[in-house]
Amino acid sequence: MRSPSHVAAALAMMAGWDLAALWRRLPELTTPLHLIVGDRDRTLPPDLPWRAAGRIRGTRVTTLSGLGHCP
Repeated sequence: MRSPSHVAAALAMMAGWDLAALWRRLPELTTPLHLIVGDRDRTLPPDLPWRAAGRIRGTRVTTLSGLGHCP
């Protein structure tokens, strides 16, 4: 968040995302998925990794203590 160019690039990237379509299509994923989240992530809702994992067969979620959004 300290680099204006990094923030601008991240916002530009996210502006093109269609999150509703992604959410609908999550059950189509067939590759093994392991979500790693920090328990101090203030960027995403705390239940989101488990909600997403519930839509994708075989997904594992690991929580790392004391870490934020990008562990």
